[in-house]
Amino acid sequence: MLGWSLGGLVALQWASARRDRIARLILVSTTPSFVTRGGWPDAMSPAALGRFGDELRVALGLTLQRFLALQVHGSDEGRRLLAQLRARLTERGLPSQATLADAIALLMHADLRPALPRIGAAALVIGGDRDALVPLAATRALADALPSATHVAIAGAAHAPFLSHRSAFLAALAPFLSRGTAAAGRRVPVSHG
Repeated sequence: MLGWSLGGLVALQWASARRDRIARLILVSTTPSFVTRGGWPDAMSPAALGRFGDELRVALGLTLQRFLALQVHGSDEGRRLLAQLRARLTERGLPSQATLADAIALLMHADLRPALPRIGAAALVIGGDRDALVPLAATRALADALPSATHVAIAGAAHAPFLSHRSAFLAALAPFLSRGTAAAGRRVPVSHG
């Protein structure tokens, strides 16, 4: 199972609830808590996330444009990717205000840290060293908290390394996916970049 950003919370929850169904877990630019909490300093402040939610309600289009910029901020291919993302933003229509409010509430309140020790699936946690939304320290802490995880840092990547650094992203996936399930669970420190 693969989860990116908010989708990583879904993947973590499912891996915790359905341990018998998930053998491998790939978590990209995600964290078990998107806001700072006691013992979890490497995240955005609840106030910053709240402001983002307020901005979505007041100026949806402009705020989504800014959010797209954060996806590739600081990445080597940022400008080119941002132009592509902006061109495709409204292809399927804009999300509803209710959907966005629900997503912000989920990000604000979800804290899956207590579930991490129970996730037995072999995990690959990938983070970009220029990610402005999920700091690399958070992805490292996530990998450290999982019983059987490998962490990969992609140099120069922001929040969407599969877009901005496709070759490095695929290079990180290949050995994880090619190993047998038992071997995939060994903790092997890896860092790309």
